Amino acid sequence: TRVLVSEKQRGRGICTKMIDQVLRIGFEDLKLHRISLGVYSFNHGAIRCYLRCGFHKEGVLRDVVRYGTEYWSLVEMSILEDEWRQRQVGGGPPPPAASVASAAPPAAVPPAAPPAAA
Repeated sequence: TRVLVSEKQRGRGICTKMIDQVLRIGFEDLKLHRISLGVYSFNHGAIRCYLRCGFHKEGVLRDVVRYGTEYWSLVEMSILEDEWRQRQVGGGPPPPAASVASAAPPAAVPPAAPPAAA
């Protein structure tokens, strides 16, 4: 799945609100224990959003997708139910202040759906 927010709407907290609702549904309604995701390393805005929502960076899958002549890396992130619940009552730690080491961003903005890895 992809979430696309127009440039005019960015910086208004829309993605944070969406992720908050996805986490609420996942942990409260679906009774999940863990929610994880992968985000391309050049998508710094999304990574900041996920960190703000309480996700932890678990690692980087280096050069996991080839797009044209470039290789893209994927940052793996997750949040556990107890971490999310602590944040809901205000007793949790602030989001992890992890810097995300990333590959150089591509020269142009990539399309919404890159081709599958070969």
